Formats: sequence, C-alpha cells, structure tokens
Amino acid sequence: MKKIAIALLLISSNAAAGGFWTRVTAGNNAIAKPDGKIYDERLVPVIQTAMRICVPPGSPPKTSIGRFVLVGNVDASGHLSSVATKPSTRVSRCFAKQFGANQLPPPPPSSRWGKAYPVVVEMTVTP
Repeated sequence: MKKIAIALLLISSNAAAGGFWTRVTAGNNAIAKPDGKIYDERLVPVIQTAMRICVPPGSPPKTSIGRFVLVGNVDASGHLSSVATKPSTRVSRCFAKQFGANQLPPPPPSSRWGKAYPVVVEMTVTP
C-alpha cells in the first residue's frame, strides 16, 4: 500500500504545472531572495530529521546514493504538495515521504508565488 501511495504522489507531481527542472529553477530563485534564504535555513532541522530516518548514522556504505533533488510546493499553512524527486531511489523516495509528512514552517508571503511557494532540496549522500 505504501508503494502505491508513493507512486501516486510521484505521478501526480509530474502532472504539476511546469516541468521538474523548471520547478527546481523556481525554487532556487525563491532561495536567492533574502526571505527565501531565511526560509531555507528554517527547513534545515526538518531536512536533517528526514535524512536521519532514511539514512541512519552508521548505515552501511551501500546506502550511498550520490545526489538527488526534491522539489515541491508549500502552502501558507506549511503543507507540502506536488513533490517530485530525481533520480527516484529508495532514499530519495524515503526522504520525500518523511519531509512531506512534516508540518513545514509557513513560507514567506509573496504574491509572486501565489499559493504555492516553491521548495527545492538538493542532497548529496555519501558514506
């Protein structure tokens, strides 16, 4: 059942407005703004918690996955939606599930992003 839910989440994210890399660019543009940098820093504890669950300390080297990118949209209440990762691996899917399960801080208010503030997490995991 969990695999189906993750698959549906990834399929629905592909249907989200804009392609994956266009959405990554939007997220990086948001981070480049002063309020975006502050928001990005506020996400660090949530990112760290999700990664500790997906790649616990002391994990064997086989959990090394290199890089992945997550993109999603955060609404004013801190709910993450339209989540996608590339590449899709066991760890990136775990991270997407764990990161999205959290109530994120409300994003900076901006009419530029409307009701869907773009979030991007670029992760490198090594043993």
